[in-house]
Order: sequence, then structure tokens, then C-alpha cells
Amino acid sequence: MRNIIRKINKKRAIVFCSAVIILFILLMIFSAMKKSQSSQTMADRWSSDGTKYAQISIFYPDDKNLYSTSEVENIETAINEKMDSESYKPVREGAEVWIDAYSTVPFKTTASGRSASDQSMEKAPMPEMSGEGDNEKKEFSETHDVNLVGIGGDYFEFHPLELLSGNYIYEGEFRDNRAVLDEESAWALFSSADVVGMKFYAADIEFEVAGVVRHEAQKVTSLAYPETPIIYVHSNILKVSEINDSILCYEAVIPDPVENYAKNIILEYYGVNMMSSTDDAVKKGEENLPCIIIDNTNRYSSPKLWQNIKDFGKNLVISKQIVFPYWENAARIMTARLSLVFLTIVIVGAAVIIMVLIFIGKLYLNRTWHLKDYIEKLTDKYTYKKKMSDYINVNEDDEGKEKKYE
Repeated sequence: MRNIIRKINKKRAIVFCSAVIILFILLMIFSAMKKSQSSQTMADRWSSDGTKYAQISIFYPDDKNLYSTSEVENIETAINEKMDSESYKPVREGAEVWIDAYSTVPFKTTASGRSASDQSMEKAPMPEMSGEGDNEKKEFSETHDVNLVGIGGDYFEFHPLELLSGNYIYEGEFRDNRAVLDEESAWALFSSADVVGMKFYAADIEFEVAGVVRHEAQKVTSLAYPETPIIYVHSNILKVSEINDSILCYEAVIPDPVENYAKNIILEYYGVNMMSSTDDAVKKGEENLPCIIIDNTNRYSSPKLWQNIKDFGKNLVISKQIVFPYWENAARIMTARLSLVFLTIVIVGAAVIIMVLIFIGKLYLNRTWHLKDYIEKLTDKYTYKKKMSDYINVNEDDEGKEKKYE
């Protein structure tokens, strides 16, 4: 009988230890997954000076008649006015109070370029893309489908893609025809990733390669990344060329001293006031907007993930005509996976707590002492000491009286 009890206790101990180990591993995986996407951690990187910030993303419908890049200027004006009214100042001289970036709807076109060796041998100007120049177009490699994405602001601050060669492009550069290729488009056009300074044509515009990047290595990003390679160019050159001026995503990192302060600035711009309206009115007003506004800062927090679990089916349906960029699709896949991991952590954690409570309960039931006995001992001990103290005090008083009468 004792051997059977020992075996049962041993099995329980093994189960408990295994559950604790599994819980620890899940927590480590959960933490790593939350930090794996750099596009969702801009607020944390920006908050290194101790000031609390929030990262807000706005996703617009794929309709050129609704929102152009001029919308960015209007939002920036609204944010600046709010910052001025609240007297926000940079933490240090030369720093910025807030930061933003935006990208346009991908414009699918064809691109062609000569190999690096051919371009290094020839110093002649690039051929024209119309008229007689079309005959010289044969000197280029075959054309490939690409997505031209116009970017502005500090785009590569929000999306610090790994540089394989060269540099990023920045707003305000002297030349607008510089471009950043992803690894796939670089190999398609030049059969190499080391092609800084090389020239290529896309949408009848001559571009110069500033750098080559590699997208995030996470599996969720690979699943969401488009099949057509991406070439990042200045949004201004697409606007001037009347090719594409339709904004897809606007992102900003704004001071957030109280919860939802930063998001409320954007909602107020679109006519929804979170401060003076009820939660239901705010939710309804936000749902009626043609765009989707997301607070990326807390999207992987435990309350948000728990809410995502409760509304799991609803989150799969997007009623608005919006095509998300690949990083947002990756974030949504990550949210679904994190929700499942979080649910598993809750279940395993609850099992561990229950086992601990059962163990404590059994220790209590099998105890050799009783609280009642312990209280009685303390009571007797205290009562005995009090009686002895009173007896000693009485005797001392009696002795004092006897000496007085003598």
C-alpha cells in the first residue's frame, strides 16, 4: 500500500514539475513573439528617454478618390496644434516631440535594369523610354513585375529592415529618383544584392539604387509578404509623375501621458471625441469611419489578447474595403497566434495553481497540529503569565503594607 502511495505521489510530482516547465517555456516563447516584429515596437524604442509614447496606425481604403498624400499634411497640422496647445517640448535640444511616416498603395508595374558589370563598363546615359529609345530597351534585362511603394516621413525608423547593401532613403533628399530594393527585386533586376548606384527603369522613370533590404525573417512575415517584389521610392516622385498619390498607411508615435490620449488626437481629427462621448458612441463613430485606426502599442497586451479570444470570430471579418500592407497582415497573424499561446498559458497556469492549492490542502488535512490547540496553548500561556504577574504584584503590595505598619 505504501509503495502504491509513493508511486502516486511520484507521478503527481512529475506532472507538477512538467507543468511548471511547460509554463516557463510558454512564457519565454510568448515574450519573444511579442518583441519579434520591429514594426510594432516603435513606441518602445522611442520611449527610451522615459516619456510614455503610443504608436498609432491609420489604414486607408484603396481608393484614389478618397485619400491622397495631402492627407498627411492635414494630420500633421492637427497633431502639431495639439502638441503646441499642451506645451510639449523636446526632451533634449534638437530632438523631436513626435515622429511619423506614411506609405502609398503599391503600384504594380514592370521594371528592367542591366547587370552590374554592364553598367560599370558603360558610362553612356540611360536610354529614353519612348520613340527611338524603345529600340535600345533591348540592352536591358527582361522586365519583371514589381510593386512601387511611395514612402515619406521616417519610414525606415518605423520599419528598420535589414540592409544588405547601401543605405535607406530619407524624406528631403536632394534627389527624388533614389530607391531601395528588396532582396527579391534586386536579384530579379541585377542578379545580385550588391547593386548600390546601379540604374533601372520602372513606370518609365529612371531610378538609382540607394540600398537593398531584406524583409523580417519571421514566418508570419513570410506568409504575409507579397509575391511581387517591392521597390521603395520617394512618394513625391510618384505624385509629380501622376502615377500614384493614394495613401495606404499613416503611422505616428505621439506622447501618451494618459491612456488613449494619442489615439484621441487622431479620432478628434476625424470627428470622433473619446473624452466627451460614451464608450458605445466612440465605438460606433470609429466603426463608421472609412479608415481603420489601431493603437499598436498595446495590441499584444494581456487584456487585448483576452478580448481577442472572446471576439475571435468577429476579428476575422473586415467590413471595410481596405488592403493592409504586409506588416499589418503579419501583425494580425501574430495576434491570432499570440492569443492561442496566451490561452494555453492561462490553462496551464490555472492547472499549476490548482495543483499547488490541492497540495496545500492535503498538507493542512494531514497536519499533526491543530489551530485550536495552538490558540489554547497561547491563551493558557498568556493567562498563566497574567495570573503569576498579578500574584507577584499582590504579594509585593502586601509586603509593603506590612512594613508600613511596622
